[in-house]
Amino acid sequence: MSRGFALLVGLKSVNPTAYGGWTGENGCWGCELDVDNIQRVLTPLGFEFGILKTAQATSHNILSALRGAARNLRSDDIFVFYYSGHGGQIQDKDGDEPDNKDETLVAYDKEVIDDDLNSIWQSFNAGSRIVMISDSCNSGSNYKMRLDIPFEKASPIKMFSAIADCDRSSTMTSQMIHYGGCRDGGSSAGYQGGGTFTSGFCRAWSSGTFSGNYRDLYARILEELRGERQQPQFSEYGPVTDAFRNQRPFTILDRSPSTAAEPIPTRDEVTQILSAIPIAWLYQPSLAENIPPESGARIAPLVAAAIGVAVGAGIQLGSQALNRAVASRPSLPSADFHCNLPYSAIEQLAGDLVDAARDDQEIADCLRKIITQDSDRPLPVIAAVFLAGVAAGAAAARP
Repeated sequence: MSRGFALLVGLKSVNPTAYGGWTGENGCWGCELDVDNIQRVLTPLGFEFGILKTAQATSHNILSALRGAARNLRSDDIFVFYYSGHGGQIQDKDGDEPDNKDETLVAYDKEVIDDDLNSIWQSFNAGSRIVMISDSCNSGSNYKMRLDIPFEKASPIKMFSAIADCDRSSTMTSQMIHYGGCRDGGSSAGYQGGGTFTSGFCRAWSSGTFSGNYRDLYARILEELRGERQQPQFSEYGPVTDAFRNQRPFTILDRSPSTAAEPIPTRDEVTQILSAIPIAWLYQPSLAENIPPESGARIAPLVAAAIGVAVGAGIQLGSQALNRAVASRPSLPSADFHCNLPYSAIEQLAGDLVDAARDDQEIADCLRKIITQDSDRPLPVIAAVFLAGVAAGAAAARP
């Protein structure tokens, strides 16, 4: 499966000392409620959340969370950035805005400029999908400057700069769909029960029964907001594909192998397999010295690991399953640790590891049992490699 992450930001006020005594409360009474409502929309879809409300929603926290998402998202993962609060405009400093104004998100301590957001969007990994939703004033292009305002107010130099900037957007390898609560220069209304745009968005979603694509959702929102004074805006940024554009909104893609992984062996099956392996060879490889070389009985760490993987995985470990296991579980301890264990307990612990994988527990916890168990007979690295192989194999074989 691909992964879905969401950063939800809502401010019902700002730090007055940072804004010349302005508290920002007027019009933002329901912004935290907006965050709760968007979380209700996304939770059934399998998203993981970062939530910043009011005093937590500083410019540093917002930008740091966005940069973290840029580092962690892979191709086909989806990231939703939702903002509910005040949106502003400031004087354009780098000449990339035809109207001479940068759009901003009003964070708790200072404004976040669209140029700063754009630099982060440019750093997302190729193929990752971004959906930005902004219920704020001046939100038509607050993710980045767009060529969607009248050019008669812009000088030829500004027009050329805007076109050049639009061309530079081709360097963006991730793909974004943006919903703005209103156009640049416009206002987004907010009440005790939440923002007008977010309320219309949630009604359009119809408690999860909506089945169209992103543009269909925008059209439904327009219907919900018919008669309101604000006019939402839909935009695309980066190499948005038809596949992304036409998906049901907020879809977490299924990247599972076409062939289902084999089931994890049961404890009884593990016991049966282990009974055919001279466990003492793992504890004392020297016992294999008297076995003829042609029997292939000499156990090396690599062979022990291979046996462990075979026990854990059964048959056919798919590389995609292994990648999922590595991404979703803590890294296994390295094989050069020192631990104590009577060799008679190896079988029991191997079964524990398989059960941990089956029950979706932390496999690393079982390995910690191995490391901390007291015994007067130390377990060599070769047996530890075997047990780590069981753990890795069991994890990789999980569907």
